[in-house]
Amino acid sequence: MKIKKFIASNIQEGTELIKKELGEEAIILSNRPTKTKNGMDAIEIVAGLDNDNKIVEKNNKVAEISKINNPNQLLNSLDNTINQKLIAEVNSLKNMIADISDNIKYKYTGTMPDALARVYRIMKDSDINEDMCLDIIGKIAAKGLNNDYNSSIAEARKIILSNIKFNNTINTNNQNKQIITFIGSSGCGKTTALIKLAIGMKILNQAKVLIISTDTFRVGAAEQLQLLTGIAGINFIITYNNDELKKVLNEETKYDMILIDTMGRNPNNRDEINDLIEMQNTINTMQTPFIQCKTNLVLSATSSISSLNNNIKKFNDCDINSVIITRLDEAFGLGNIITALYKTNIPISYFTNGQRIPDDIEQANSERLNEYLFVI
Repeated sequence: MKIKKFIASNIQEGTELIKKELGEEAIILSNRPTKTKNGMDAIEIVAGLDNDNKIVEKNNKVAEISKINNPNQLLNSLDNTINQKLIAEVNSLKNMIADISDNIKYKYTGTMPDALARVYRIMKDSDINEDMCLDIIGKIAAKGLNNDYNSSIAEARKIILSNIKFNNTINTNNQNKQIITFIGSSGCGKTTALIKLAIGMKILNQAKVLIISTDTFRVGAAEQLQLLTGIAGINFIITYNNDELKKVLNEETKYDMILIDTMGRNPNNRDEINDLIEMQNTINTMQTPFIQCKTNLVLSATSSISSLNNNIKKFNDCDINSVIITRLDEAFGLGNIITALYKTNIPISYFTNGQRIPDDIEQANSERLNEYLFVI
């Protein structure tokens, strides 16, 4: 580097001297006050010029970067080599995180043959819980199907379906008069499932159907149901307490089937569960020609496994006869439902898979559940 000292009366004069002597690319290294030989005030400036222009380039780059406030602008201003290195490191970090996530989610696959590991992953991706997955994999392995994926996945389906029960709680021959109560938490699709079944029974079985609504708390609930029943030509009554319900059941004996719509209940509120139990006791202790009184718990296929377990546990005190699974069309696999019902004695009676009334409802059976079972 070429370095030279300049004496000038002020900084402006000094800068001009530096440009003239060293050129536009020279840089000021230091400056300080001084005196001339005749005692006049002056300024001493030390300037330098890099022969290879490296310092100039570096300072120009720093000057450019210092003007950048946006991180994207900063990234764009960096050298392409540095840019590519950063991108490679970020991608490597993403892959590492993905690998760690997979290792946690599928932590047991490292000890399994490829076929069983694949079946295990499918069950996990379908929201079947860890314990159930391992139990099923153990049973498949015990049958010696370790290296045959097709046989393994078929056996997994068989094991699951053998532990799920099915039962139609609604009598379709019109010989036995029935009272069917629909219960569940708010927003589970209870009322829609009820009206679909009511219209289906009237059209397909020519049954005489009465719908009773006990939901007098949710704004517009009874009005909405009354509108739908009016369109379908089904009789509809609102009751405000158990005494009114008892009176209606004693008087309306000409019907083949009475479907009771209840208010959505909070499973964690014991008082609300007790209200349902009290209503059931009112029905069960009556002397009526309705020889079958059954209760359907309505569960949404989009609910979490913890929510489903809680609903089944809390509503089970209401003497559940079966469950209706709603919103299959919105669900991503049925592992949550399967896990919740696995090894219980509660059967599934119906599936609903859309909003069309009365079309989007079907009787539950192993063949239909098998179609919805896994996400593959």
